Amino acid sequence: MIPVKSQELSVYLSNLSAPKREITRSLAFTEEVTEMLKQLRNMSVRIRAASDTLLRYFVKHPRLIKTTLDLAIIAREKLPDAKLYLEIDLDPETDEEHIVLYARFARYDQETVPRIRKARKAFLSRLGDEPDWPLLTTDFRSPQEVE
Repeated sequence: MIPVKSQELSVYLSNLSAPKREITRSLAFTEEVTEMLKQLRNMSVRIRAASDTLLRYFVKHPRLIKTTLDLAIIAREKLPDAKLYLEIDLDPETDEEHIVLYARFARYDQETVPRIRKARKAFLSRLGDEPDWPLLTTDFRSPQEVE
């Protein structure tokens, strides 16, 4: 056995604990995303992205975890007849991913877009100084088309 000085031992132990902190942080983060997805599912939001894709997205944009849930709550309240779908879209011009909450309806009429805008406005008014946020929109597809 090689003798180790107490100072070297404390440095060694502190280096060992760093990965544990990272693992703990990582587990807490994964649990936070998992809890948000569970809450979305409880609100009947359909999640159309793989869990690992969502986790990777939220690692890059952790502040969007809470705002995505907030948007879904407002959308569910303001658009009770909509089927809500959480997706990650790729911007073809920039190759950047964006989190999108699609509101899809069995029927569309002249009030659909104003209703979505009203829900989006209610959400944006609560954001404060957040520089990024998830998008609420529609693609005018019926829920049956995407199921």
